[in-house]
Amino acid sequence: MMKEIILVTGATGTVGQEVVKSLLNKNVKIRVGVRDIDKIKNTPWFNQVESIILDYEKPETIKNALKGVSKLFLVTAPGTYQEENVAKSILAQAKGQELKHIVRLSGMGADKHNLFANHNAADNLLLSSSINYTALQPNTYMQNFYNYSTSIKAQQKIIEPAAGSKESFIDVRDIAAVAATVLTQSGHENKIYELTGGESLNYYQVAKQFSEVLKKEIVYQPLTEQEYISAKEAEGMPSEFVKRFVAFFQMVRNGEYAHVLPSVEKILGKPPITLKQFIMDYRDKFVS
Repeated sequence: MMKEIILVTGATGTVGQEVVKSLLNKNVKIRVGVRDIDKIKNTPWFNQVESIILDYEKPETIKNALKGVSKLFLVTAPGTYQEENVAKSILAQAKGQELKHIVRLSGMGADKHNLFANHNAADNLLLSSSINYTALQPNTYMQNFYNYSTSIKAQQKIIEPAAGSKESFIDVRDIAAVAATVLTQSGHENKIYELTGGESLNYYQVAKQFSEVLKKEIVYQPLTEQEYISAKEAEGMPSEFVKRFVAFFQMVRNGEYAHVLPSVEKILGKPPITLKQFIMDYRDKFVS
C-alpha cells in the first residue's frame, strides 16, 4: 500500500519547519512546497522529503503541488492579509484532485480581530467547503522571545507594554505536534482548535524564569503605550505595524490571551512544553 502524501507549506517558517520534523515520525510521505527550494537545502530533513515549487501567486504551481496529495498543512505569509485569497486558490486548484483534509495555521482570536491576518475569513471559507478542514488557532509563540534576545543579552531586560497582564504562551513544537497528529489521525475533521500553553504568565514571571535558567538577573521593564510607540518608530517599524502591535497589547492587557485550555494535552496525551523547558532547550540563543 502506497503511503499517503502530505503537503506542507510554510516549511521555511517557525511552525512549518517543526511540522515537517513532527511528520518524519509518521508513516507518511512528506512533500514540501516552497517558492525557493534553495532556502531549505541546508535543513536536516531536506533529503527525507520531496521538494516542489509552490507559489500562491501562480495557480499552476498550486495545482502541480497538490497532485496525489491527500492532506495539506497550509500556512500563509504573515502580515500579507492574503489568507482568504490563498484559501480560494487552494480550493480552486484542488478540484478534481485527491485532497481530503486541510489543516491550516490560523490564530487565536481570529473571530474577534484581524490585526495581522485575515484568518477568520479563511477559516469560515474552508469550513464551508466540501473538503475536511481543521483550524489551529494558537496563542503567542514562545519562540517570539527570540525577538528579545538582543535586549536580554545586552541589557538583561524584557521590554513590552503589557503591564502585569498574562499570556498562555505556547511552544511551536507543540503546535507542530498537534498539526502532525491532526493530519495523521481521524476525528479532527471540521473543527477549530484554540491552542495554549499549560500556564498563564505575566512578563515579570517570564523574566524570573529567564533569570533562573540563564543564571543572571533578567528584569521586565513595562512600557507605557507612548514609550512603546516611540521605541518602535525609532527602530524603523512602519507606523501601520506599530498601530497593530499597540492594539494587540491592549488586548493582552485586557486579559484576552491569558486563558489556559486543555486542547494540546487532549490531542497529544501529554502536557504542553513549559516556558522553563523552552528556555533550557534554547538557552544558547539568549546568552552571549
